[in-house]
Amino acid sequence: MSITLQNEMSALRAILAQAGKHKLAALDNPRLSSRALGIVNTSRKGTKAALTPTAFSEIFQQVEQKDRGVAAVMQLAYVLGLRTKEAVEAYKSLATWKKARENSHTSVRVVFGTKGGRPRQTVILDRAALYHAIDYAERAKAERSGRLIDKPTIHQAIDRYRYVVRSAGLVGKQAPHSMRYHFSQQSGAHYKAQGFSDREALALVSMDLGHGDGRGRYIRQVYYQNIEDE
Repeated sequence: MSITLQNEMSALRAILAQAGKHKLAALDNPRLSSRALGIVNTSRKGTKAALTPTAFSEIFQQVEQKDRGVAAVMQLAYVLGLRTKEAVEAYKSLATWKKARENSHTSVRVVFGTKGGRPRQTVILDRAALYHAIDYAERAKAERSGRLIDKPTIHQAIDRYRYVVRSAGLVGKQAPHSMRYHFSQQSGAHYKAQGFSDREALALVSMDLGHGDGRGRYIRQVYYQNIEDE
């Protein structure tokens, strides 16, 4: 929560600075400083562990028994490192992703549900796994009025997704975000194998996850924190 507040305050300070309110935007503002708000000295280290393929398979089987649509969303999230909202809205891009895979593209374009509405390219790490995930999702979509989770609103669909995966065991260090941890670590290994430096690989991973190329240090601090425990 504190990290989220830090991010929100950083965004607020940027807005204030752009509006010419430099005193309000100052880090040492007595009313709006991180210290005054009680959000100073918080750690940005990752609190999740990458969800291993074995753990994913076990949880996926439980989810599949409860809701195949949620299972399809979970599988796409795991294969492409998607955020929850991106994965829930992934049904809108299945045809495009399938074509990209068939045309031997090295990445797919993530458009819907992205943070800040910023589309991005995300690397294809396992073509066979992506093909299976898309095929599975297309069948689930056909059974659910053209969606993967048949709910009236995106918020209700997200709530349904979170409820089902958490009840199946995606909690604590293996919370839903642990699937992004797995993808980020696999993505980093993929780029290193291609000869990229550590710094370049982290920048590329950052872009795959939708953080932009300037967040390599953040990626290392968060997504690579518990890699020794794997």
